[in-house]
Amino acid sequence: MRLSEIISSYKSTLMAKKLPFLRCRACSYTFYYTRDICPHCHSRDLEIMESKGLGTVFSVTTLLNKEKQRTNYAIIELDEGFRLYSTVISDKPVEIGTRVSLKILEIDGSSYPFFVALKN
Repeated sequence: MRLSEIISSYKSTLMAKKLPFLRCRACSYTFYYTRDICPHCHSRDLEIMESKGLGTVFSVTTLLNKEKQRTNYAIIELDEGFRLYSTVISDKPVEIGTRVSLKILEIDGSSYPFFVALKN
């Protein structure tokens, strides 16, 4: 699969409010960021999958602006086994281990994955 095909598929999947990821058919390694070669075994035999959109905060940095509004930048580990950087939307503090759910937001005509903290 060519990189241009992967990028195009990612865009259309995100526009459909779903989260794409790649799985290597040779070694079963899963990853999010677009590339046409497996970073684990270097195979080019990849397939595009759709995540269920549930995961756990692996790492988080929280920033407060002048108005004391919170922005949570996090590494999310999805249940399918891959990680990605994103923002967690929450009025409460987000901690490592917080369960999150996908929320695709459209910004300037493009779709981006954000996450919402699930209630305990």
